Amino acid sequence: IMSLESKLSDLTDELKQTQEKLEGYTGTNGVMSAYTNLIRAMNYFVAQDYLNASSAFTAIDVNAVNDSEYTAAYNMMNEKLHSDGLEQLFNQGYSLFKKYKYDEAVKYLQECVKLKPDYVEAYYWIGLCYYNKGDKETAKTYLYKVQKEYPDSVFASRARDIMPYDEQTETTTAQQ
Repeated sequence: IMSLESKLSDLTDELKQTQEKLEGYTGTNGVMSAYTNLIRAMNYFVAQDYLNASSAFTAIDVNAVNDSEYTAAYNMMNEKLHSDGLEQLFNQGYSLFKKYKYDEAVKYLQECVKLKPDYVEAYYWIGLCYYNKGDKETAKTYLYKVQKEYPDSVFASRARDIMPYDEQTETTTAQQ
């Protein structure tokens, strides 16, 4: 009985380890998910659906797969999204902004900053979308970010004209 209990314990441990390995392949951030999202991103990109291509691509866990062919495909998709897709996303977001479709514009512009976290122009236009919708608090988040993190940019200057950032007021408000 003791021998069987020991074997059962060993098999239980082995089962847990196997389930953990399986989770690494089939789980939310597993290998299969990474491949699926990469293929999905590529298909959307080919169909010129840059919003969904970016969304699928940014959902990929970069470290989920350790394979040279996968890495090459991932890097190629990354390059294509940054060289072609980013401009298309921005242009679509800006076009929607000009048509007063602020909620839709924000979706496109948010994808821009997911792909390029220092995309100051996208932050500016996101802030303007919220400002024009009447959501001044959310607008402040973006317009202040532009002014604080990119103070010498033309967009910081424009943001100051709309909603000037005052560090003293901000500090006092934060302390209250």
